[in-house]
Amino acid sequence: MEKREKESSERSFSESESVSSLSEKDSEIQPESTMESNDNEIQSSTVSLEVETGNGDLKDSIRTLSEKLSAALANVSAKDDLVKQHVKVAEEAVAGWEKAENEVVELKEKLEAADDKNRVLEDRVSHLDGALKECVRQLRQARDEQEHIIQDAVIERTQELQSSKTSLQNQILEAATKSEELSQMAESVAKENVVLRHELLARCEELEIRTIERDLSTQAAETASKQQLDSIKKVAKLEAECRKLRMLAKSSASFNDLRSTDSHSDGGEKMDVSCSDSWASSTLIEKRSLQGTTSSIELDLMGDFLEMERLVALPETPDGSGKSGPESVTEEVVVQSENPLAAEIEVLTSRNKELEEKVKKLEAEKSELESEIRCNREEAVAHVENMLAGEVQVLTSRTKELEEKLEKIEAEKNELETEMKNNREEAVAHLENSLAAEIEVLSSRIKQLEEKLEKLEAEKDELKSEIKCNKEVEAKLRIELEAIACDKMELDDKLEKMEVEKAELQISFDIIKDKYKESQVCLQEIETKLEEIQTEMKLVNELKAEVESQIIAMESEVNTKSAKIESLEEDMRKERFASDELRRKCEVLEEEVSLYQENAIKSENLEPKIKQVCL
Repeated sequence: MEKREKESSERSFSESESVSSLSEKDSEIQPESTMESNDNEIQSSTVSLEVETGNGDLKDSIRTLSEKLSAALANVSAKDDLVKQHVKVAEEAVAGWEKAENEVVELKEKLEAADDKNRVLEDRVSHLDGALKECVRQLRQARDEQEHIIQDAVIERTQELQSSKTSLQNQILEAATKSEELSQMAESVAKENVVLRHELLARCEELEIRTIERDLSTQAAETASKQQLDSIKKVAKLEAECRKLRMLAKSSASFNDLRSTDSHSDGGEKMDVSCSDSWASSTLIEKRSLQGTTSSIELDLMGDFLEMERLVALPETPDGSGKSGPESVTEEVVVQSENPLAAEIEVLTSRNKELEEKVKKLEAEKSELESEIRCNREEAVAHVENMLAGEVQVLTSRTKELEEKLEKIEAEKNELETEMKNNREEAVAHLENSLAAEIEVLSSRIKQLEEKLEKLEAEKDELKSEIKCNKEVEAKLRIELEAIACDKMELDDKLEKMEVEKAELQISFDIIKDKYKESQVCLQEIETKLEEIQTEMKLVNELKAEVESQIIAMESEVNTKSAKIESLEEDMRKERFASDELRRKCEVLEEEVSLYQENAIKSENLEPKIKQVCL
């Protein structure tokens, strides 16, 4: 029903427009008829005035009335022609109105299609909004989960690294304390080794000095024993010579005379004196060689030997006294000289015996001393060797213990280093694996988001293209609406003109309504038509208002869609910013991993230096 009413209103509106256009055409084509109608009206007014003023000339008035009636009939016929022309124009207007209705229907269909498209686009936009919200929610969840995972992993790794660091620091401190203790022990052992070496060197020097002294003492004892043997041999030879000389002296005394005996006695004495002198000198030399051992006895013997030398030196001075002096003097001298020589020989023999006994005692003491020295040396050497062996064993045991401790410490250190390296490698590998997995997950999510963003951008481009198309359609519709508005303005102008004509016709019809009912009927029909045209105009105005409201709604929808598109663009920007932040975080994490690897490499490079410092 509403459609029919709209169609009827549209038809009436088109008819009114056609009527107005025809009226305009008639007004433009026939200005002369309007002028004649005006003249007729003026004449009718003058006639009415004449009728009112006077009743004189009825014939003239009848003539005038007849003329006026003829003129009115002419006007009515002319107006009938005008009405016919108006009908034709109305039919043409109806045809144009139908065309306009068809165009309006097409425009309505286009608007409905645009509305459908807009609804579809709104549905898509709502769907895209939901998808974007879900993507944003997933991104936020992924970020939150990733941040929680990263924070948990970082906290766990930091705790593990701190615990391992503290344990390693404690182990390093223990190793450092042990190394310091071992270094102190090594220093003390080195000092003890140095002291023991000095003691060994001193003892070796003492032993060398003692060996040198022993060798010197043995050499002195050997030289003394050799000299004693030589002296004993010389004494034995001298005793044998003295005996031989005594035997010769005794035998020569019995066979020769006194002179010969004196001469022989003098010669024998001289020989005895010379022999005794040589023996005394040899004994003095031997005694002087033995001064270091028996100083007191040698002093007594020196006094005796000096006396013997004096006695021997007395007869040597008068060399030719025996030859020149008398024989009595020589005999007395021989007798006096034989008695002390025999006594001295006895004394010397006794002293030689004593000396031999003393030499034997000295040799025995020397042998005892040598044996004691040998025993003491052997004991000292054995004691020193035992001491040195014990100290060397202690030192070797200490050095072995220290070496074992050092080996244990080095083994522990190596184990700790290997554990550190393994832990670091495991931690680094685990971190790298976890970070690689997280990065892969993030990259996959980023790729998915980028794909979604690309899809959204494509859909956005499609929406933009559709919006452009809708805008073009809206522009066309606006142009058509503007054309319709222009037509409406023209219709309004025509209506105003028609109203003016209506007023004029009403004036003319009021004047001749009593006489020309047909014209009144026509005028009533025209009025009804005008009313219909007014209703149609009202309907057109209502349609215009509806179209304007629809255009406003379309504009509001376009604005809302543009706002939604702007919000989508803002969401896209936010997502891009979030993706950039994720990439930055990934880059920061990669930089942290590289720094951690560099720190690990530096620590691995510092460990041999620490080993060298510890060593």
